[in-house]
Amino acid sequence: MKIGAILLIAIIISPVPALPASFVFSPQTQTVDRAFTVVLGGADFVNAIGLDIAIVFDASRIRCDSVGFDPSHLPGFSELCCRIDNSAGFIEIVLLKQTFSGSTGSVDSLLILFFEPLATGAATISIVRTYENGDPLLLDLALASIEAAVDTAKVIVDFGVLPPVIGATKLHQNFPNPFNPATTIRFDIASRSKVYLRIFDVNGVLIKTLLDGTEYGNGSWEKVWDGTNSGGSAVQSGVYLCVLETGGQRTSAKLVLLR
Repeated sequence: MKIGAILLIAIIISPVPALPASFVFSPQTQTVDRAFTVVLGGADFVNAIGLDIAIVFDASRIRCDSVGFDPSHLPGFSELCCRIDNSAGFIEIVLLKQTFSGSTGSVDSLLILFFEPLATGAATISIVRTYENGDPLLLDLALASIEAAVDTAKVIVDFGVLPPVIGATKLHQNFPNPFNPATTIRFDIASRSKVYLRIFDVNGVLIKTLLDGTEYGNGSWEKVWDGTNSGGSAVQSGVYLCVLETGGQRTSAKLVLLR
């Protein structure tokens, strides 16, 4: 998208000589054989009030399931848009501050990227400095480009010994349980099918959709619920139902959140 049309104000850099803003992935390198996460942090922000971040990755090796943004890590910011294109290996997320006072300093966990491995081999996850149409990563008040250091994370997909064949579809009990603030939900898939994984409260109200028809093959898989609703707000303590639907089957498990 044309960020010049979206970001009226993005980053204001102090005229006093300073290090450029920077973005850093953590971990820098990891070897995986199942779902994994990569955390993006930021450093040396000065009066930051808008970010338009583009990330590219090797779509033949890994797939991005979702991108998490915790507003508590960047007070006053909200997610304007988030676009994931797994066919092209591209992610874009736009964050805007709702006030005219800038944010200064560093953020250890700006974004959390959730990936799944697809094929054995080496893959990279990188922030791009400019888009294909020439738009910069960061802008100032005059819509001019601002210097920013970017980073690349390396992922080695190694499935090693082939996992055992799963004979039956099953939803396992989440772990930990009770939990705060996040829990891992593991499920087995017997044959390739579309998977729907949703969180409900005890009254049957939909709280969050974790998977909405994503195809999974035979194997054991897992997803993380961070205790938030579909709007990104933390939900209150209580009992929730995790419902797995796939291949005409429907199973559920109780999750206990204790704040």
